[in-house]
Amino acid sequence: MSCPHKSMVLNDRIPQCLGASATEDMAASSDFQELLKPFQQRASEAEDRLARLEAILATKTDAGIEELKKAEQFSEKEKVLKEVERLHAENDKLKYQILHLVRALKDADSKSASKVNQVDS
Repeated sequence: MSCPHKSMVLNDRIPQCLGASATEDMAASSDFQELLKPFQQRASEAEDRLARLEAILATKTDAGIEELKKAEQFSEKEKVLKEVERLHAENDKLKYQILHLVRALKDADSKSASKVNQVDS
């Protein structure tokens, strides 16, 4: 059975498509609207809850972003401090090596000087 009211609002025309009279249409439409009221109420409440949750999320997101930025900055500072400590340790090792190389050169110079002195005498 084809309904001539397909393009019209569904809840206003359902009874007409079923062949009901005009008074029955109004009563059925009224009953249908009453039947939909709890669903419309729940949908409205859900939309309100969603709006509140989105607002909370937006404020928490802003705060969360700030916390993330602080954590990233802290993490970057820790990385830099570790790198500085590593470089200090490497610098100390290099100073130690330089100290021993200078001593070895002085020893080698003094030995070669003493050999030259022995050859000259």
